[in-house]
Amino acid sequence: MVGILAGEVSDVDAANAAGQTALMRAVHGNNPAVVSLLIEAGADVAARDEKGNSISFYLLASFDASHPEVYDQKLAALQQAGFNLYETQAGGNTLYHLAADANSLPLLEKVAHESLDVNARNEEGMTALHIAAMKASDDALLRYLVGLGANTAIQTDFEETALDLARENERLDQNGVTLNFLN
Repeated sequence: MVGILAGEVSDVDAANAAGQTALMRAVHGNNPAVVSLLIEAGADVAARDEKGNSISFYLLASFDASHPEVYDQKLAALQQAGFNLYETQAGGNTLYHLAADANSLPLLEKVAHESLDVNARNEEGMTALHIAAMKASDDALLRYLVGLGANTAIQTDFEETALDLARENERLDQNGVTLNFLN
C-alpha cells in the first residue's frame, strides 16, 4: 500500500502537525521494506520534526532488543541514503541520552560511537550517566557508561552527581545494587 501511495503523492516529505514525515513514522513503526520504499520515493533522511528531532530519534524509539536485526536493516537503508545517525536531537540530547532514557543496554551498545561525547550535557544539564542513574534498575547501564568514559564527578545544574541520583533511585535500592563504582 505504501508503495502505491508513495507514487501518487506530490510531496513524500509532507509532515503532520508535529512535523513528522512519513519516513519518520515508518522508521518508528513499520518494517524495513516500508522505510526502503519511502527512501526510494525520495524521502528526506535529514528531516527534523517540530521539536528538532531527526530520524535518529524515531529509529532509537523503535528499537526492540528481541529483534535487533530490524533496527539494523532500517539503519542500513537510511545510511545508504546518506543518513547521519549521530546528530544531536531536541533538547541537546545525544544518542547516549536517548538510550539511557530508554534504560536499554542493548540500545546503548548499538549507538556507542567514538564521535559521541559520553559526557555531553543536554539542555537540562544532564549527562547520559545522570539519566541512567535515575532510570536504571541494575548497574549494567551505569557500568557500561563509566566504561565508555562517563565522568562520575560531573554535576547536574542542581549540583547532583550520578551517585546522588542513583541513591535516590528506588529500583536500584530495592535490587541491592552497590554504587561504590560511582564514587
